Amino acid sequence: MVPVDRLQFNRHNIRRDLGDLSALTASIRAEGVLQSLVAHKKFLRRAGQPDLELIAGHRRLAAAEHAGLARVPVLIVPELADDDVLFAMLGEDQKEPVPVDDRARAITSLHEGHGHSYPAIAERLGISLAALQNVLQGREPHAMSRRRRTSPRAPGRRSGPPRIRPTRVHELCHQWETGRIDGASVVTELRAALGGWTPAPSRDHGPDENTDDGEPHHDESAQTR
Repeated sequence: MVPVDRLQFNRHNIRRDLGDLSALTASIRAEGVLQSLVAHKKFLRRAGQPDLELIAGHRRLAAAEHAGLARVPVLIVPELADDDVLFAMLGEDQKEPVPVDDRARAITSLHEGHGHSYPAIAERLGISLAALQNVLQGREPHAMSRRRRTSPRAPGRRSGPPRIRPTRVHELCHQWETGRIDGASVVTELRAALGGWTPAPSRDHGPDENTDDGEPHHDESAQTR
């Protein structure tokens, strides 16, 4: 058991809002903390100052403090790098799911702030790239989020193109030119950034100007004349 004053909330906690803690506080007051928190040693230990930083269990710690507990069970692990902390938080099995927008923000931080590719992030989290793209677009992996369901898109209406940072495109080109990644990886990264978006069919050409496979039809007889 660890004194609660040794524990500090993680500055990188992916959950912006801990939510309603009343039920959890009542449960902890009655039965105590049943599942250990996870923390790593981050600071020098000084009297009255926290030396452990939370990795998992932010809601449990807050509820335990509300319940007046002086000590809580904590699993102390070796110090983790910031990106490993984010991976741990994203992979944590929580009774109160982390909102999809918060997860998307953490994934974006891993990609843009720590240089992890989207396929690598998906593999480490044990999810498909399509599920990862759904999270980045504000959708749950298997269902639309509540926010999206309350404002359905009109039939036939297409969403606007996703925003891809020019610096990211330049970075991918540079990595390919220097041999750090292959062309297939570049395509995978760009498709992940597009999130499945495709442009609307062009209205400049009639259906008779294209073959069934979408390629322009060339009049070979005209070329031989």
